[in-house]
Parts: sequence; structure tokens; C-alpha cells
Amino acid sequence: MLTAGERTPRVSAYILARMQPPCVVVGDDVLRCSELPAKAKHDAAVIEGRAMLAINSHVLRMRPELVVLHASALSIAGRAAVIVGPTTSGKSTTAIALLMGDAQTLPLSDEFALIDKRTLEVEAFPRLFSIRLGARKLLGLSGLSLEWDAVDPVGVWSREWAASSKREAFFFIEGRARYASFRPLHLSEALFMAISNVLWPRETDLKKIRVVDEVLAGLEGAKLYALTLGPPRETAVLIRSLVLGTAGSREDFGAERRCG
Repeated sequence: MLTAGERTPRVSAYILARMQPPCVVVGDDVLRCSELPAKAKHDAAVIEGRAMLAINSHVLRMRPELVVLHASALSIAGRAAVIVGPTTSGKSTTAIALLMGDAQTLPLSDEFALIDKRTLEVEAFPRLFSIRLGARKLLGLSGLSLEWDAVDPVGVWSREWAASSKREAFFFIEGRARYASFRPLHLSEALFMAISNVLWPRETDLKKIRVVDEVLAGLEGAKLYALTLGPPRETAVLIRSLVLGTAGSREDFGAERRCG
């Protein structure tokens, strides 16, 4: 992820771990991490994770041309698929299922989708994937013993990352069911869903309601879908077919799934 002017950001950061909440000193700025649960107050890994979120937010604010969504993003045959949803909605599980199912699908990011509203490219933001124990069982990765952490279960770090991909489709997670399903979204409905998942909007933008225009620029012209998650591998097949334009209608997909 590059700052404006195509320069790699140099950030010196110091974690003040004994404060509650912990703080991070980045340059001349003191950033407060989010509050920690009582049992995690002295957990170094948790403190480091919260500190990295604070650092990421600071760095990403240096890129005003980016719309940053709470989402996972992948490059499928050179086309960016952005899977949007709140924490625990299934973004990372779905992204890992896509990576497991196709060696030609490349990761762009987990948790942060960086959409350049000028070029309509989704940029890479390499980081380990966060995945819970229950999700690992769904994916057949139950050999991993950590209850919750950033992990690399499918060799993401040994696989090439896409530097960026042209934005193709947005998938807004709206629930779970026995089978995966989708419905096309009108731009206005997708805009409403996206705004609730914008990360770190600048206060001045919120006051001037510029955030609406920025998100609209990031979405306009892309394929927009509401996604109900089914089994991870079935959901991955559905997403891939929608990105590549081979899914057919909702009725066709449902009939094929029931017959299978």
C-alpha cells in the first residue's frame, strides 16, 4: 500500500502497553487503541493487534483517494471481488474457501478493502487472515489449535499476492442459510450497506457528507450483490461464477444446487 506520490510510507511507532487503553505513538500523534477486555489487559498479542489497527488507520488516512471498506478482497482471474460485512459475518471464511478452491485466485486483503475511487483499482493490503476455530472446522482446517488469531492456513504468504485488480463485484453479506444464494442490488441499496462498513472516515468528510460521494464513486459501475452464505465451498463457487459471469439466474443456480 503506497502513499500519495507512490512512496512507501515510513512510520515509526511505539506501543505504550501499560496504559488502559493502550496507546501508540506514531510520529507526533498519540493514538488510542480500542478498550481491551479485562482478561486481555496484559496479553501482548491482543495489545499488538489493537496497536496495529491504530497504526493502519493512521497510515490509511494518508491516502484520501481511497475508500476503505470492512471487507475481504480477492483477485479472481484478474478481477477484484470485494466481500463486505461486519466482524464475525464470514468474510475471512469465505475468502479462504475461495483461495482453497482455486490456485489462480489471489489474495488482495483481509479486513480492509482499499478501493481507489479514481482508478477503480482494489489495492493489496497483505496481512494474515483471522479465522475462528468453528470456521476452521467448516473448512477442514481443525488441525490448527489456536482459538482465535491471525493465521496463514492455506499458504497465503507462500502464494503470490495480486498487487491490485480492477474492481469487478461487491458482495454484501446479509445472513446465513442452508444454501448459498444471492440477489442483485440497486446502487442505492448497495450504497446504504457500504456506508455502514466504511472504516475510519475523516470527521470533516462526515460533516460535509462527502463520504457518500466517495463510496458512490467506488461502487458505481460494478456488479452489486446481496449474499446469503451457505457452506463455505458452495459460497465460493457462487462468488466465482458471479465474478466470471457464468452463474446464470438465481433460479438456475438454485435448481442446479438442489439437483447436485
